[in-house]
Order: sequence, then structure tokens, then C-alpha cells
Amino acid sequence: MAEEVVVWLKWQGLLCDERLASLTAEQLGIFGKYGREKLRERLLREGISEGIVDLAIEGIPDDIELEAMRALLAKKKYLPGERAKAGRFLIGRQFSEGNIERALAEYFGSVDDWDN
Repeated sequence: MAEEVVVWLKWQGLLCDERLASLTAEQLGIFGKYGREKLRERLLREGISEGIVDLAIEGIPDDIELEAMRALLAKKKYLPGERAKAGRFLIGRQFSEGNIERALAEYFGSVDDWDN
């Protein structure tokens, strides 16, 4: 029944994959639960075409992903010696590697600072 409703909404022009993918990616990214790759998997699982998913995911700015990670790290309240644990957590949420490094550097300090 649900599939029939989706088909009917698309036929009526009330639902399009591009809009759905964009909204879903934006909403999930803003709420800070998953990184781009996890969002990509979820949208593909919803049946949205790969090209549209790629466009939606590319539209998520790095700042949104970084803000999501900042919020997750603050919520988890990692201790100073738990940098690796926090990194594994963010990797599991499939955030991008470069942004994970930036978020960890902000939260725990730069690795370069460890020598001081």
C-alpha cells in the first residue's frame, strides 16, 4: 500500500526523488547522527537513484558535518585520553576522515600539541 501511495504522489508531481534525497540528507546531517557515507547508504536503501543521492550528499557542506561531530563529541563527554575511542566512534558513524581529524583536533587539541 505504501509503495502505491509513493507512486501516486510521484505521478501527481507531489514527490520527487531529488527533493526527497536533498531533504533527507540535509535533515539527517543537521541532526548530527551520521556522516555522508552513512547518509548515502540510507538514501540508496530508500530506493533513490545513485546519481540523485550523490548530488544530495555533495550538497552537504563540511561545516554541517563538523558541527554534527562537535555536538556528538560534546554529548559523549570524552575524557582527554580517549581521543582514539572518539575517533573510532566517529569512523563508525561514517563521517569523512578529514573532518574527523579536524573535529578531534578541536576537541582534544592538535596532535602537534602533544609534544609540548
